[in-house]
Amino acid sequence: MPSQHDIFISHCSADKALAEKLVDTLLNNGCNVSSDRILCTSLEGMGIPAGTDSFIQFLREQIQGAKLVILLLTENYFASIFCVCEMGAAWGMGLNVFPLVVPPLAKSDLHGVLKVAQASDILEAASLDELRDVVRDNLNTDVKTARWNLKRDEFLKEARKIISKLPKPAKVDRSELMTAEENYAAALEELSAKNDEIALLNEKNKALGKCKDAKQVRAALAEFTDDEDQFEKLCEAASSALGQLRSATRSALYWHMRGGEFRPDRDDWDDVNAAEEIDELVDHEDNTCSANTAHPRVAKAEQALQELANFISEQKFDDQSPFVAAFLEEYKFPLSMGNKEFWGQFLAHV
Repeated sequence: MPSQHDIFISHCSADKALAEKLVDTLLNNGCNVSSDRILCTSLEGMGIPAGTDSFIQFLREQIQGAKLVILLLTENYFASIFCVCEMGAAWGMGLNVFPLVVPPLAKSDLHGVLKVAQASDILEAASLDELRDVVRDNLNTDVKTARWNLKRDEFLKEARKIISKLPKPAKVDRSELMTAEENYAAALEELSAKNDEIALLNEKNKALGKCKDAKQVRAALAEFTDDEDQFEKLCEAASSALGQLRSATRSALYWHMRGGEFRPDRDDWDDVNAAEEIDELVDHEDNTCSANTAHPRVAKAEQALQELANFISEQKFDDQSPFVAAFLEEYKFPLSMGNKEFWGQFLAHV
């Protein structure tokens, strides 16, 4: 398995000469960081190992585990979709990022989400001194100040020449840079949302792993759903189950949830008889009927109704429940399994 690198150099391959100077002069010699601790894909011996199954997976793992990600922000960098994705991943995952702005770009060219306080000019001595401090603090390396100053000044002298000879992207102008920023902002927002979803799923899976039966599973899932969403899902489940039953069976379940007896009217008996013939209903001698919970469809509906009833009871038990207050304000009828208006609005006609 490839070893994890401490520093990830995010750069465009067209800027290989500048990346090589940064690694050799500033990191290797100036900060005393060995090459095996640095991943710089364009440099021989510091890139992706031969035989790597998936270079994308390899880079994803390396950037996630890096102690420091250095961004070489050049015109070529912003012309590369792959580089912009690396930048988005680094910031989106909250990694320790050190952006270096390379002329002719300037900090003032970075707008919106790219306009970050820590962006540094690669040709400023103070910026490079800050880079040395960040490397030292994160990698526990140190060199004599005199040696660092010597290597920093050497880099500044040579970097100007290297930058002047870097190849130019085919088309890079301010409008394209702004477009790249907009694409990055959208990608970062999506990445952040996905990270939140992943974190929630991990917590949910952990909770579900401790469950021993279906009841515990339902309770665990409820903890990860807000009240309004949970209410809607419970109503949808109950309404769907009730929709598979005869009208008389739904009425019997309605009266069951009210704690009363279903006494069909004269006009109801045709449907009562039809429901009884398929074993959804039980007709009693006192002209009352009850739902046959031994029937699979009826049992499913009763279970869904009971889960909804439990949710409502828990909400109403809380005198300060914002969900109950909002419900009453919007619908102007009680939140109750025994309320006919409630059934008509959310469950089924009875």
